[in-house]
Amino acid sequence: MGQFSNQMTQIADQLITYFGESVSFTRKTKAGFNPSTSQAIPGETTTYVTRGVPENYNMDEVDNSLIERGDMRLTLSKTTMVPLVGDIASFRGANWRVINVDIISAQGDNIVYQVQVRK
Repeated sequence: MGQFSNQMTQIADQLITYFGESVSFTRKTKAGFNPSTSQAIPGETTTYVTRGVPENYNMDEVDNSLIERGDMRLTLSKTTMVPLVGDIASFRGANWRVINVDIISAQGDNIVYQVQVRK
């Protein structure tokens, strides 16, 4: 990681720690089938907790196609797990489905994730 991107990551982490709140992500993998053993492979559920800053989209960003009214944007610190479309984010007493994930990078290093979520 370059010096500039390292500094940006530290600044982002400090701001998200100060302004953010706890966000829990749940990812479910689908069950499968192993044809060689004729056995079902159970799906797994993975949960991880990070900090994020939730914010509403500006009305000029809402196009009712990609971004719908009521969607929220979560800015997250870089974590060990990158959020994926379909994950469930839980914060403020509600569950939100991940619709889109944008990775903000500097010098090829991930700094923060901006995650679009929808109820």
